[in-house]
Formats: sequence, C-alpha cells, structure tokens
Amino acid sequence: RNEMDPSGVKLALISRNKSPLSTRGLMVGNLFDKILRNRDIELHLGNAAVSVSPDPTKTNNEGGGLLKLENNTFVAFDEAIWCTTSGAYPWLATIGLEVDDMGFIKVEPTLQSKSDPRIFACGDCASMTHSPRPKAGVFAVRQGPFLDKNIRSVLLGEKLTEFWPQNKYLSIIGIGDESAVVIYNGLAIEGKWAWRWKCNIDEKWMAQYKEMVQEMHRVRDELYDS
Repeated sequence: RNEMDPSGVKLALISRNKSPLSTRGLMVGNLFDKILRNRDIELHLGNAAVSVSPDPTKTNNEGGGLLKLENNTFVAFDEAIWCTTSGAYPWLATIGLEVDDMGFIKVEPTLQSKSDPRIFACGDCASMTHSPRPKAGVFAVRQGPFLDKNIRSVLLGEKLTEFWPQNKYLSIIGIGDESAVVIYNGLAIEGKWAWRWKCNIDEKWMAQYKEMVQEMHRVRDELYDS
C-alpha cells in the first residue's frame, strides 16, 4: 500500500442537509459538526452538489474535477466519493408486486407482500408501510427470525407472527483514533470507551457466524458419514 502524508490531504463534506446526521436530532448533528470542524474538514452544508465538470486547470491524466453547488459556487477535487440514500433495484417494480414511491416492496407486519401473501420480503428491499423506519441493519437483523418463523408457519398452516420495529435503537459510529460516538434516542456521547464497546459488539456478532459455519460443517460431515 502506498504511504501518504495525511498532512497533505484536505477533505470536504458537501450535503443538502443543514447539519450532519440531521435525521438523528439536534444534539447528534451538533456533535458531529464539532468533530468534523475540529479535524479541519471543510463543510458545505445545506448546499447540495448539482453537477460535476472537468477542472480546466488540470490535464486529463491528472483527473479530478469541479463540483458545482446549489449556490453557484465550485469546489475543486482530486477524488470524489458519492454517498446517496438507499435505492431499490428497478426490477422490483416490474414483477407485479406493490411498491412504495422509492420502489421498495410494501409488506404487511407479517413481512408478506401487500399484493401477494405468497411472497415475503424483509431488509432493505422491503418497505414497512405499517411502521416506517430508516434503512438500517438493526431492523433487517431483527426481521430475520420473524421471516424464518413465518415461512415455516405458512408451510404448517399455523398463525403468522407480526413484526413491529422498536421506536428507539442504538447506533455506534467510529470516528477514527479508536474513538466512537454512541447515539440513542437523540442523545450522543463520544469517547474511546465507545469504540471498545463497538468492537466488543461486532466481535460477538461475527463469532455467531463462525459457530454457525462450524455447526453446518458438522451436520454435513454426519450426513456424508451416514
């Protein structure tokens, strides 16, 4: 990996939102605004990028370009990373299932399609119109056991179980230097302890998959031996 002097790198954040993580509350937005500014990250908030064009001061081999913002100012860049909201695969809207304005499959609390109960959907491809939530892994993970149980219930002719997502959920966002920010119900706290907590949660989560794979291998070996 090529080594780079970080003192020669300048970062900028451009967003149509007036504060970072604006959907998570004022305290969260203010804390991340402070963190970004303390790290000399140039902020262009409430001022979305509307177009990109070549930088006339550079040759084709040098790359880079210019971002035009809503207020008709320009930001020069060498590398641009585009971050957008989640989007549905176009084919979801072509298979005859009812979808929302973003193209995600509308589901009942049982995770069945609103237009075809034989079809189940969960995770990012699904739209919980009965209880809208942002696209976040915490909800997709909690839907998994309900999906498993309800598919089995359909096959056995049993009553299905409804999934209702929680109103409050925990987020831990790493910010570098082995620190992180804990976000819960509009509150935000920063610290190195938060990073250790995040690592502990992630390591325990990944360990589950290791144990699952080991169990799958054990069952496979028993089947082959028999």
